[in-house]
Amino acid sequence: MVQAYPLPVAKLERTTEDSVIVSFKIHKDLEKVFTFKPGQYITFIIEINGEKVRRAYSICSSPDEDLLSVGVKRIPNGKMSTYLNREIKEGDVINVITPKGKFFIETNKEHQKHYVGICAGSGLTPILSMLKKVLATESESTFSLLYGNKTVESTMFREELKELEENSGDKLKYIMLIQEKR
Repeated sequence: MVQAYPLPVAKLERTTEDSVIVSFKIHKDLEKVFTFKPGQYITFIIEINGEKVRRAYSICSSPDEDLLSVGVKRIPNGKMSTYLNREIKEGDVINVITPKGKFFIETNKEHQKHYVGICAGSGLTPILSMLKKVLATESESTFSLLYGNKTVESTMFREELKELEENSGDKLKYIMLIQEKR
């Protein structure tokens, strides 16, 4: 049986009208079990209206950051995503299953690579974790990102990407594609 750990929400940050970053400060005695590779996910188990709901969310923070964070975009009729966007508060406790997944990268300070990420909408979350780790670890590597969204306003992490690009020298370049209205 997979074990879930009760973690208090340390921080909530609204990134768009329908998306939120949910962050946890991992206690020292759980750091080892919550160690992750950029690109992996964690699973939440929350009782919502008497029903136990379980959903996986990709980690958007880097392993080097103090908080373990996921970005959640509200989807129509989505029980968990609506709850996390509308109901959850800092200090609330969420049962969280430790990081899993095979979509990850291994970074190395000796690497001299050119990474390319292609994603849309909330699909950015695992890529964001990867690109932050590359920028922090591999001084000779670069990262190019092609990121699509319906509107500028619905673009998750828009300000964070802009800041990362500005602070990376020439290591990060991204192109944002916005769906044309018809």
